[in-house]
Amino acid sequence: MSRTTAGTPPGRQGRDSGWQLRFNVVPAVSRYGFCSRPWYAGGVADLRRVTTSHALDLLDTDAPLVPTGFVNGAAMFIRTRALTETGMFWERLFLYWEDVELSFRLRAAGWHLAVAPAARIHHAVHGSVRSAVAEFYYYRNAILVAQRQSSPRGGARAFLALGSRAGRRWLAYLIKGSRPWPTAETRGLFAGVAAVLRGEVREGRQ
Repeated sequence: MSRTTAGTPPGRQGRDSGWQLRFNVVPAVSRYGFCSRPWYAGGVADLRRVTTSHALDLLDTDAPLVPTGFVNGAAMFIRTRALTETGMFWERLFLYWEDVELSFRLRAAGWHLAVAPAARIHHAVHGSVRSAVAEFYYYRNAILVAQRQSSPRGGARAFLALGSRAGRRWLAYLIKGSRPWPTAETRGLFAGVAAVLRGEVREGRQ
């Protein structure tokens, strides 16, 4: 498994209790009520493309636990021993990517991540909304996480991927007059680079 991708590892069959004790679990998360189809039920985080994708097909199983690439911060059950070994959330991050960054550390330390398909939680206030604050921290934090978790060049690759994304939004604005202006994304990009240059990526390492 690449350090730059937290994907869904192969499943384990049988009742291996020792393996089960290495699990940290998250329920399926719904934003429109308990009866609606969840928007998160496991997924993959790709730091090369700076994307996270959800895998709702993991719900179509009778298994009590289904391995996943990352656990969502809306609701997670993490073992105390796991946090003792890997540390808590990286406090430098705000709003976005903190759960993905913790998931990378947990997996690197040998812990498994899983969704409990039968468990559901309703996230009454859905945080993935478009706003200037959200866009700023999404872009800034993505660069920090990519630099910290992938390689010394991870931040540069994230900057290029996100810069291309922000560039397309600027073109849409200039050509079509699309609003809002992507100024928050642009500020987030350069704030992330500045944070890397200041050495903030090394802060709080275990």
